[in-house]
Amino acid sequence: MLVILFHLPFAPAHRIAIVRNGHVAVEFFFVLSGFVLYHAYRIRLNKIADLPRFIQLRLARIYPVHIFFTVIFVAIEIFKAVGPAGAQVQVRYSMGKIFTAFVENALLIQGLGLRQREIFLNFPSWSISTEFFTYILFGVGLVVWSRRFVMFSAVTCVTAFAGIMFLDTDSGEFQQFVRCIAGFFLGCLTYAAYLRVKRRDPGFDFPGLLLIVILIGLSLNWPSDKLFWEFGFLAAAAFILALVATTPRSTTRLLESKPLRWLGKISYSLYMGHALVLYVARHSIYTLLGSKADSVLWGSLYYALTVVATVAFGWLVFHLIEFPVSNWVKAGAFKRPIPAVPTA
Repeated sequence: MLVILFHLPFAPAHRIAIVRNGHVAVEFFFVLSGFVLYHAYRIRLNKIADLPRFIQLRLARIYPVHIFFTVIFVAIEIFKAVGPAGAQVQVRYSMGKIFTAFVENALLIQGLGLRQREIFLNFPSWSISTEFFTYILFGVGLVVWSRRFVMFSAVTCVTAFAGIMFLDTDSGEFQQFVRCIAGFFLGCLTYAAYLRVKRRDPGFDFPGLLLIVILIGLSLNWPSDKLFWEFGFLAAAAFILALVATTPRSTTRLLESKPLRWLGKISYSLYMGHALVLYVARHSIYTLLGSKADSVLWGSLYYALTVVATVAFGWLVFHLIEFPVSNWVKAGAFKRPIPAVPTA
């Protein structure tokens, strides 16, 4: 939800520091993903023969929704390329560039920084690209260095963090791939720490205190993105560990409430679908509201309606595409029953 609020094109909201800094939620996602995947596969993934199944399961989880939105945005770009000229069509790409963008997205390489992209299509999918290839690195590491996987994760994590600090802006999107690796393997280390600590009762809501510290951090103006990313990674790891290693209190019960569990359930479809809703919102606000769109009152109303529409669309995509198609892919790809895997 923070990422969605960050992406919404509403200037007054971006005066709020927590919204303006909302992109750090992606760092939280990377850490959480590593934590959950290590929990799900540290015992089940221990030989080379398990790797193809692991990769297919991850593809079944992420690919159906990704390719659905890729096709929609390709159709939009083709319409812009061949359709009538208009103020809303500011950039027209050639069919060759559109096809290249489609191939990159179909192969999930669009976020690796292999070359400078001209067409982003469904722009949030860069993180899904980096996640998938980080899955492969994780799977290989878990199979090859199963007895030393914590050491492997530590070395990989430290190397990636050093890369974040020393890579300059010329590295482009490759830096995002390094960020994903750093966060993911920090998540693995967080789970390894969880296995080694006993659940404690600190006598107060320690996760709640950490959450307040995180909110204060999100309200600050950081001198550089790199320092802010480091804060996001470390805050995510500390918060996750605090949640699982302390006795449940108010913050834990809040996160286990039905509304937040529901948002967590549809979070992938919500994340992947929000760019399309925002695209429609951006191209319709002045058509529907005219000059009123610049007023705080009407802009705020449109902003709120866009958030509601984004959540509703995420729910729809989850039930019509993500859940049924992922299950269909899994059922068709494997004859034996598939154990339940926590979602990431």
